[in-house]
Amino acid sequence: MMFPATHFIFSFFLHLIDPVCGLPVSSTWVNTSSGEAGVIAGTTSSTKELGGAPTTPGGKEKKSPEVDPGSKTASVLINVKNPEDEKEKLQQPQPGGQMPLIVRPPTAPEDTSLCLSPDVDFCVQPKPPNGRTDYSWDGWKRADFVRESLHWKVSVDEQPSFVFETLPRGGKGKIQRPRDWQRPWPLDRIPTGKDDDGIDALVKQQTMAYTQIVYKNTIKVKLTARDGGKSGVDLKKWFSSCHVKPVFNNEDIVVNTDKALDENSIELLIPFDKANPKIRQISIEFDDIESQIVFRAADGAIVGREPKHVLFLFVSPPLEREKDPFSVYEENEILVMQPGPISLDNYKSAKKVLYFPPGVYWMDTNRQGKTGKRGENHMTLTESQAWVHFAHWAYVKSAVHWQYAEENGTYAATGYGVLTGSDYVYQANPDRSYESVKSDAASLRMWKSWNGSPGQQTFILHGVTMTDPPFNSHDMYNEPKIFATDYKQVGGWFLQTDGLTLYPGSVFKDSLVHTNDDGLKTYHSDIQYERISVWKGPNDPVFQMGWAPQNLQNVYAKDITILHTRFKSWDKEALPSAIIGASYSYNSDWAFAPDKEIGNWKLSGLYCDDLCPALVHIYTPMQHYREFVIENVIYRKGRYSSGDLGKDRVTSWRDWEIEHSDSEKGDKITVWNSKTDVKQLVDFHFRISNVREDGNNRIQMVGDNTDGFEWWIGYPGDLRPAGYPL
Repeated sequence: MMFPATHFIFSFFLHLIDPVCGLPVSSTWVNTSSGEAGVIAGTTSSTKELGGAPTTPGGKEKKSPEVDPGSKTASVLINVKNPEDEKEKLQQPQPGGQMPLIVRPPTAPEDTSLCLSPDVDFCVQPKPPNGRTDYSWDGWKRADFVRESLHWKVSVDEQPSFVFETLPRGGKGKIQRPRDWQRPWPLDRIPTGKDDDGIDALVKQQTMAYTQIVYKNTIKVKLTARDGGKSGVDLKKWFSSCHVKPVFNNEDIVVNTDKALDENSIELLIPFDKANPKIRQISIEFDDIESQIVFRAADGAIVGREPKHVLFLFVSPPLEREKDPFSVYEENEILVMQPGPISLDNYKSAKKVLYFPPGVYWMDTNRQGKTGKRGENHMTLTESQAWVHFAHWAYVKSAVHWQYAEENGTYAATGYGVLTGSDYVYQANPDRSYESVKSDAASLRMWKSWNGSPGQQTFILHGVTMTDPPFNSHDMYNEPKIFATDYKQVGGWFLQTDGLTLYPGSVFKDSLVHTNDDGLKTYHSDIQYERISVWKGPNDPVFQMGWAPQNLQNVYAKDITILHTRFKSWDKEALPSAIIGASYSYNSDWAFAPDKEIGNWKLSGLYCDDLCPALVHIYTPMQHYREFVIENVIYRKGRYSSGDLGKDRVTSWRDWEIEHSDSEKGDKITVWNSKTDVKQLVDFHFRISNVREDGNNRIQMVGDNTDGFEWWIGYPGDLRPAGYPL
């Protein structure tokens, strides 16, 4: 929906460290008319970027540093190097082939992802046109059901924006088969299986609400607690402890709490910079204890703290026309879906593009062709289908798997719609009738591809919100170069709902991921993460370096915010209890690998917006670590103090022990196996600098395992102390 142009002139006193709802900000909103149309532009980027991510899936105009994958002269990093080095170039095709921009036909479906009218300043999220929000006892069982937030209402300049909501297990209970929730007996009588799905009594109290707003000018957003606060959000009590997160990238947001007491609402003024429009994923949270869930270990120690009913505001510039299929392809190359059931093959086509207009869609047919079988199938595209577009207001209950066959081709998923796995059970296994039977190979991924030689194709992911994954969120077995921007993953409640896996040459930026497993995977060389917000459950670290020795080079991460990170216990040795971790060997192969090393691994700019653990936990190093750099870290709320969660350390494991000698000048350690008497000297070049905790510089330390292994690895403000290798 589109509304008349207005923008707001404002003056304010702003604390740049943390936009807090109770701060003395201006309560006056001055409204003037404007004839200017917002500039449709891409995201902001630094000239120090490792590579320009091609955030457009088509078109002929090249932008710097943004890259148009439809241009044969588009420049994209093929081998990620140090930001100071000269960038290498790569020519890329657009999804499905090269075509110039065309006039969008009047018969094309409405898509406010583009917010095309020059007379509007913003486009809000309306309710999907065929969606039902009936909350009667079995209303959620309807195929066309869309879960509307019971806790939040959002409006922009008084125009309502529909607020979706996700909750653990989708309210279906711990079921094991897709058909179980359709049975007439109570959910508590359905077999629940033996596997822990990551959802306990505390997590079951949580919800995540989200809405997508497209803006072309400064906007005023009003957030209101539903039912006068009776639903569990009480702004009258909480407003003075409200925080806009992540702090990084949102320091310019102004908060007005004048209406908190009278209307149970707060207002945000969100600026728009036409020269450099920001992509924002905003989390509205509170410090009030009633608004939070505090997780504790068996000994009572705090191991996590999260909001009960968080609200995400996804605020994005208009989608560039290069990412609109109707501006790139003729209509005869686009298969336009009709809202409603997705059958066994009504989505399959020889056409290049699969387009979902506004509406609710669901997989209605199983692999045997029987209808009424929700949660028992997913979309596997044809070899011709390169591009899936989810229009703003589209809500698609499925997973998307590509077979795109062009050897050096580009395929894509774009748009400000929603792809949700809410119909699937935990670990849904297509080889076992989509029942909850774990298989690392077969359990359902929300995004997957496999055709093409490794590294030869390119995958573009822009704008989409993906919710409620049943297992690992994403695996591309053809290992394409991935360029992901403005991607939102929420409702990662289940265990093993990892973040994206990046393959060599990939860039992931300006996005948010909620996971209950590895948040940011650094399994491959030549990759970049930039401006990512992470909310991680208790399973594994935020940055996961892998489960076995490997060669890993040129990994760069910049300006990463940790919204929350939780653990089961401070003494759970099977998983790295830190922000950055290297796990024990997955295959129990404990042979040292002298030919392997992790090198040129750099994280610059890490912001913990709530309690966080230590920076590094590495199990017995079975390979070399060279030039491993962590710098510019801020712990805004401090570290966990329970057990070893606050300690940076290297942990001996199994039959291996660790030694360190002063004569080795801190750059080497010795690992040895007392049973086999195998001893190996390991390069261990770490540098940690400029770490602030509660405003104070702290020296960072690795060590303190059972053998008393302990040594300094970094000093604030001094990267090269005497005898230090770097």
